Amino acid sequence: MTEDERIRDLRPSFGLLDAKRIARRERLEAEIEQAGTIDDIKAVLRLMMEKR
Repeated sequence: MTEDERIRDLRPSFGLLDAKRIARRERLEAEIEQAGTIDDIKAVLRLMMEKR
């Protein structure tokens, strides 16, 4: 499921802003779980901060 699909799924229950936050958090958690090293996790977090 893409992030946009997840937002559409969550929106009726949580509203648009909360649905976006939840979907973003789920994506971030998945990326961190897939990261192999602490440096990979740092890179994921750095990218997340740059997108804000």
